[in-house]
Amino acid sequence: MSKFITTDGLPAPSHCSTILFLDWDSTLTTASTLPLIASIATYPAQHPKLSDLVGAYSEDWKVHDSSYRPPKPDRTTLEQEYAYLNSFRRVENASIRRIEDACIFKGITAEDARCVAVEVVNQGAVGFRDGWEQCLAAVKKSSSDAFGGSTICIVSVAWSSTFIRACLDATAGSNLRSLGDDVPPLNSPGMRLEDVRIYANDMHSSGSGKLTGPWPDVDRLILTAADKLEIMRAAVSSSKTSGLFLEPRTVYMGDSLTDLACLMDADVGICLRDQDMTGEQEQLKETLYRLNVEVKWIREYKGGQWMGETHPESTIQGKILWWARDFLEVVQSDVVS
Repeated sequence: MSKFITTDGLPAPSHCSTILFLDWDSTLTTASTLPLIASIATYPAQHPKLSDLVGAYSEDWKVHDSSYRPPKPDRTTLEQEYAYLNSFRRVENASIRRIEDACIFKGITAEDARCVAVEVVNQGAVGFRDGWEQCLAAVKKSSSDAFGGSTICIVSVAWSSTFIRACLDATAGSNLRSLGDDVPPLNSPGMRLEDVRIYANDMHSSGSGKLTGPWPDVDRLILTAADKLEIMRAAVSSSKTSGLFLEPRTVYMGDSLTDLACLMDADVGICLRDQDMTGEQEQLKETLYRLNVEVKWIREYKGGQWMGETHPESTIQGKILWWARDFLEVVQSDVVS
């Protein structure tokens, strides 16, 4: 397993009893922030090369998907689906090369990314899913007396960790309301945004226009479901080898196929689903159904058990995933309490 550090300079998580892992785009946020990221150099206008880059990526994706074997109907095991998802590394790498060759981020500094993040948050261009503050604060509070408390990690294939951090800071800065007597607000000593670890790709600090990942000594980005799983497992391993005697409990929340491996590996996997599901949410739902993975509404969660009368024996290793509309539903269950 590769060593890694956070791209925002924070150490790997340690001394925790619960680790909450979150995807960024369309999980913590209500929609993808990729168009905003790709247009930092020309914000608020869309970068003139963006549509061509997106079109080339989409075409590569379709060609690879249609030619992959076994085809979708014949992929019936997790191993087959993981191999399929990992096979897109070539497509993703080609897209990264096009982005770098187009100099989308050339000359862009971390301060540029932070300034755009603050502006888009203030303008409402970046929306956060209902209840996210309460959920993060509740996780922190529930383990606050256990060896330093819980750790909260954002794991994303998106760019950039600098942009994500600035969005969180700007959102908390513009929203200082109390979250109630039982849940500390995000700006309180009990729940600091510095406690949130961010594992994501970023723009090279030199302004060269190159993209970097969270592995310090390896020229590699977070591109696939396998990459996200490696980072999640490394974070868990770090917490276990830091002198903590308790086995950390892992909760993962995501919305797309790049989250599949982490959802299945976590102690509690939660799929975020809008009432009108996005294409990526539909893909994940269809894949779980095809693989015969049971997914239950989070309101039926009780201590990790489904509260229904029967337990389907045909699910993969008895694994049950959960779905929720937003973080409020998660807080209202006993997943993070």
